[in-house]
Amino acid sequence: IFSTFAFNPVSAQNNPLPGIEITCVNEENPLYLDVTSSGAQSVAICTIENPSSFNEEIEIDYDGDGLTVAGPESMTLAAGAEETIQVAVSSSSVDSTVYNITVSVQVTSVQGSPDLVEFLQSFLPSDETNIIAQVAEFVDLSVSSQPSSISLSSEVMMAMSASVMVTNNGNVDDIVTVTIYNSAELDQ
Repeated sequence: IFSTFAFNPVSAQNNPLPGIEITCVNEENPLYLDVTSSGAQSVAICTIENPSSFNEEIEIDYDGDGLTVAGPESMTLAAGAEETIQVAVSSSSVDSTVYNITVSVQVTSVQGSPDLVEFLQSFLPSDETNIIAQVAEFVDLSVSSQPSSISLSSEVMMAMSASVMVTNNGNVDDIVTVTIYNSAELDQ
């Protein structure tokens, strides 16, 4: 019986209701922020799609979860159109913390259909997505000694010592091995 009926899927151009959809590349896999002299930064890519048969005005909001986030705040999307946007993400901290940024889109007006104004006020089509972001892990070791040099003399034959300080300026714990080269000559 069902094989005699023809079902036509609703395409974006035939969708009778306003709507909006957003997806970002880093919804599941982290966007790694590159460390710079002033913190860390990167750019996320998101796609906003209008699945309806109406031209729509939309607003875009960002919740940075402690990060600075900048991107377009509004746009007009034609019926069935999609737009790719870039979202700049930056941090003044270089700690390797995982952040969950929320990007929200909301239809604010529908062009060409005055009958939908009242509907929009009660419905307000919207969507949101997340961007997982993390400052990339990096190693930055520095070594200093006190005193910076020692003059050894076979005539004095006196014990001497120096302190070596290894500092981890990176953003993750590191296991460090310190090796003294030519230790056999020092023993002599």
